[in-house]
Amino acid sequence: MSEKLLEISGLSVCYEGEQILDDICFSVEKGETVGIAGESGSGKSTLLRAILRLMGKNGSITGGQITFRGEELTGMSEKKLRSLCGSEIGMIFQNTGASLCPTRKIGAQICESVRAHEKRCGFITPISGGMSGRKSRREIKDMTLQRFSDGETIWNSYPSSLSGGMNQRVGIALAMLLHPSLLLADEPTSALDVVSQAQVLRELQALQQKEQTGMVLVTHNLAVLEQMADRVAVLKDGNIVEQGETRTVFDHPKDEYTKNLLAAVPGRGKNDA
Repeated sequence: MSEKLLEISGLSVCYEGEQILDDICFSVEKGETVGIAGESGSGKSTLLRAILRLMGKNGSITGGQITFRGEELTGMSEKKLRSLCGSEIGMIFQNTGASLCPTRKIGAQICESVRAHEKRCGFITPISGGMSGRKSRREIKDMTLQRFSDGETIWNSYPSSLSGGMNQRVGIALAMLLHPSLLLADEPTSALDVVSQAQVLRELQALQQKEQTGMVLVTHNLAVLEQMADRVAVLKDGNIVEQGETRTVFDHPKDEYTKNLLAAVPGRGKNDA
């Protein structure tokens, strides 16, 4: 039986009085990836930020509902919403490496992040010796090393000594360490070369499959959506103009904007769409 994690109904968002998103509706089930496609400026990143209310002082939700496991997020207190971040809802930004401190080793930063989430969420887990407490450094390290073939080297490295692709993989692993039920990914591969991009996508798919995490994947790269997404929603000027199963939308697009978007992809002509 399917389990609905996220449901967005009639969502509208404004920035400084300007309508950015209008009447957005879609849902995400457990283990499902929903892709959000569209040109730059269509409102893709705003949509992700609205879910966690990360729009800043100039942005506001002006209509609609966002529910996570049946709980309303739009009216939730900031304290309760923060308790969901990381533990229940993870976020991957376009350049996660930029959020890493350049003067501290990866291992130290991972430990600090996990413990901060645990303290905020009140997680208590068994540690060595049969005692109760928050995760030990050894446990956190073991959890991290399982995700990388060269984990020991990464753990002891500074971000500046790792490639952009590896730092992005670290960011993805960090987002997944607390086993979130829902993952929001904002252009997670757009700043990477083709080889690093493929590596990151494989990593993300493997982690998602293992954890059965639901995901909202925002990207302008339609090839990535074709590979990753179960369903896709196409955004234009803040409105969803078409959505459905990825294969159906890609092979038989109905909206003219979707047809033109697909036709712009190298190797896809208008007749192919």
